[in-house]
Amino acid sequence: MASLLVDRSALAAPFSFAPSGPVYRAFFNFKELNMKNPSANTPSSQEALTGAHHLSDQIISSAEHAVESSRSLANETLDKAESKVRQLRGSIDPVIDKLATQAQKLARQSLDMAAEASDRAQRSLHRYANVTTRYVANEPVKAVLIAAAVGAAVALLVASARHRDSR
Repeated sequence: MASLLVDRSALAAPFSFAPSGPVYRAFFNFKELNMKNPSANTPSSQEALTGAHHLSDQIISSAEHAVESSRSLANETLDKAESKVRQLRGSIDPVIDKLATQAQKLARQSLDMAAEASDRAQRSLHRYANVTTRYVANEPVKAVLIAAAVGAAVALLVASARHRDSR
């Protein structure tokens, strides 16, 4: 009788589709016992009912185990994914900080360059004003003639603009 209770899953191991586990072994052994001597092993309806309940309990237990294993695997996978997201977020934050620092540095440099350009323009304007003042002081007659010529040119431009507007 002990030879009939051999674990058949070991024989079917090379095939990936072969069933295994306690439910399969119980079914296989029950089937084998009935095939050897059907009349001697025919269970009463009560025994068959008990065997069916036992088999259904095993199937339910196996299904519950499979559901629990799937749930556990899903939780582990989600935990790993969450850990990876945290890790990526941790590695991205320093990059964002570095980019923000570089942007602030660039803004400061731009402001400094604008202030420097403004200073240069003011110095140039001041220098040209000084040169003009010296020229007028050194050459007053020429300065008055140049000013009169510029004034006459501006007056002609204004007059021609008014003349065009009146047409």
